[in-house]
Amino acid sequence: MQTVNLILILVIFAALIAFLFWYFTKLSKSEEQLDFENPYTIKHITAQVAEEFSTALKVNLKEQNLTRRELEARESAKQELRISLKESAYGNPVAKKYIKNFIKDIIRGKAINVTEDTVNNVIAFDNPIRLTTRDKFEIMLYFYMKEYKKDGLVQLIEDYGWLDPKVCEDGDYLYEVSDEEVEEAYKDFIVTIEHIDYEDKLEIIAQRVFSEYKGFGAADILFDNAVDEVDGGVSGIPFTGHSVQSEDQPYSFESVWIKVHGIDLKLKFLSFGSHDELVRICSNVYKNNAPYALSRRNPRVVSTMMDNSRVVVARPPAADSWEFFVRKFDSVTSLEPETILKDMNNIVPITMIKWLIKGYINIIISGMQASGKTTTLKSVIRYVPKSENIRIQELAFEANMRQVYPDRNISTLQETDNFTAQEGLDLEKKMNGSYFVFAEVATAEGASWLVQTAQVGNKATIGTHHAKTIRDLIISMRNNLLDAHSGAGFQSEKAAEEMVARAINIDFHMESVAGHRFCSRITEIIPIDDTRYPSQLPQNEKLSIDEKIKLDTMENYRRGTDRAVYTSRDLVVFENGKYVFKNMPSKALMEKIRLNLKSDEQRQLFESEFNEIRKYA
Repeated sequence: MQTVNLILILVIFAALIAFLFWYFTKLSKSEEQLDFENPYTIKHITAQVAEEFSTALKVNLKEQNLTRRELEARESAKQELRISLKESAYGNPVAKKYIKNFIKDIIRGKAINVTEDTVNNVIAFDNPIRLTTRDKFEIMLYFYMKEYKKDGLVQLIEDYGWLDPKVCEDGDYLYEVSDEEVEEAYKDFIVTIEHIDYEDKLEIIAQRVFSEYKGFGAADILFDNAVDEVDGGVSGIPFTGHSVQSEDQPYSFESVWIKVHGIDLKLKFLSFGSHDELVRICSNVYKNNAPYALSRRNPRVVSTMMDNSRVVVARPPAADSWEFFVRKFDSVTSLEPETILKDMNNIVPITMIKWLIKGYINIIISGMQASGKTTTLKSVIRYVPKSENIRIQELAFEANMRQVYPDRNISTLQETDNFTAQEGLDLEKKMNGSYFVFAEVATAEGASWLVQTAQVGNKATIGTHHAKTIRDLIISMRNNLLDAHSGAGFQSEKAAEEMVARAINIDFHMESVAGHRFCSRITEIIPIDDTRYPSQLPQNEKLSIDEKIKLDTMENYRRGTDRAVYTSRDLVVFENGKYVFKNMPSKALMEKIRLNLKSDEQRQLFESEFNEIRKYA
């Protein structure tokens, strides 16, 4: 009996020791370790998916006793998988869809075996209380994209008023979406859908896994939407490992911004989760067509993704934080001019720009960043006569004109390390081009090239510039000319200014106010050709000699100091929410348009449509 009791005591004591060991071991583990050990967490599933892909790519097919046809088919599939994995991380939407379908097969396969019974263990679709804010946002966005495709995010934002400005204590305002706003939106949204079926849940999980595995983390799903820009790491305290953070100050890796309708909107509820994750994204997002690797020696890179989005990445020591800026160029689903110039009497600016382009007038589309310059440029190119060949010069491929106008004769060149823009310009002159387009005039050389092409070699030139006013435009390009030709004896400010005024005929100025984009004015630049002194003018013939000498002396003094070489005239302006016809173009410009039109029928239509818009004066 005593022996039995002793054995029982020893068993109980051993069980107690085992329990205490398990309990304290569990306590000593970090939350991250416990999370990883749960087979139904995104972290664990992502690791399993990565392992499955690695295994699939490492398998030696020659050891599997396959026929030649089977071997070739398997090798082809293996190569397609390898390429798709690479390109899916570079912004190729087709490759991304292929990899996500592969991920779904892995998730429901034997390795992970997420079934209809266990899928809610991964993301608690059946229990909103257990969902994170990011979970709720991605569920809503999934269904919006299911209905509205690439416009899903913009539609979601508009439906819940997330672009409404928030007034600050100092009277200023900001644009941001908070956790509370997403939570409230989800409460309303969840009652509008009958249920989330198993396939929908798998799609949402596959997107999350892809974003952590090959994608761009919390920002990945944003890249699939038609927004103007996606930025990361651009606000918050730069993470150095020694940063001191207060409760109301997030780190830079908790910073996700998008630009919608020209408005910078902070997605306050989104975070990359860690500094390492932000570094991973910055280290991958630029790699397609990258001129060199991002490093301390080369701490900033400008590149393009496979969907033609422009990528700018910066890191310490050049920047105070790791950060990326992805500018997308598909945010406008329709490039009809009426969808860009939407305000009352929009027939006035549309008719004006139509005939200016058809009449081979040199045009600058000006405005601040995100005012809609490039979008407007892409839209109005439709008015270039179809008989003309279009040649485009860019710093990087952004305008994507051939995608918009696939039936037109268009060639686009960009600058590279071994191919300068001047070489591109010289080559364009030999490529049978008649209408020249500068996607952006941002450098001294660019301004010089635009003036060159506007004066010789092409029938007409059009480009974009960041100038705010006519004076800013002329002065900026004048200074650019002087800088570009400083070593070639071109030193006269007046000569440079006159050259610019003769090269550019029209300034089509775009503005954006609280997301509302509009053309604030269409202005003609008119060179002053009459260089006669007052005494030589017919109206002054009857003046006395002394009066003529006095006028000529004053004019001579004025010309020696600040003689104007051009004047300007507003043709169309935006006033009180509508477009107003202000003035007819100068006689010289009107005559040039008439002369360049192809037929009498076109000239008659031109006169008729101009007479029509004069009614909106």
